Amino acid sequence: MQCGTCGHAKVLPTKTTVQEWREGKLYVVRDVPVERCPNCGEEYFAPSVMDALEALLEHPTKAEPVTALALQYA
Repeated sequence: MQCGTCGHAKVLPTKTTVQEWREGKLYVVRDVPVERCPNCGEEYFAPSVMDALEALLEHPTKAEPVTALALQYA
């Protein structure tokens, strides 16, 4: 697949971390399959991955708490 943003000839399969705010809570999903352009970094998620991610965020299971710092910009 060619990158739709920069036109690079090929995007590569890898994994990424997705962060999503819902109802005042931050959800972090690790190791999400994605195709990423090595030139510009644009990421492309397969429809099946998006469906699975949405289902996971709607009904989170096996979640582990993480420590985070909230900072205020200026």
